[in-house]
Amino acid sequence: MNGPKETLFSLHRIRYGDDMPLAIEYSYVPAYLFDDIAQQDFEHVSLYDYMDSKGHLLVEFSQQLMIVNCPKRERKLLKLQEGVNDVVFYFEYTGRDRRGQVVEFTRSYLIADKIDFKFYTYCRNFGPYSK
Repeated sequence: MNGPKETLFSLHRIRYGDDMPLAIEYSYVPAYLFDDIAQQDFEHVSLYDYMDSKGHLLVEFSQQLMIVNCPKRERKLLKLQEGVNDVVFYFEYTGRDRRGQVVEFTRSYLIADKIDFKFYTYCRNFGPYSK
């Protein structure tokens, strides 16, 4: 994002699976790129589809995964029992559009014993993205 005085739009979501909270996401996007973002209903509109419609499809992500003690506020929102479920996965990621502009920064807390990750790595000249 451009600097400390930039106006940001924040979107806070709780992700559910089987009617149980699994993750909390705090997403921030630069308001100047998305002039009507406050009028969107993100219960029914995908944030990434919306960004794409505005010419800012995310094509590059920088991600960092850490294991942290769950902060008190997030523990309450995730309905975790103190002293039992203290550790969560914590993600920070930054998304850029085709022009290299940062268009999203997200912090996520995920319940560690409810989430599985699969990672795929492709070489540029092989796999589904080869030319």
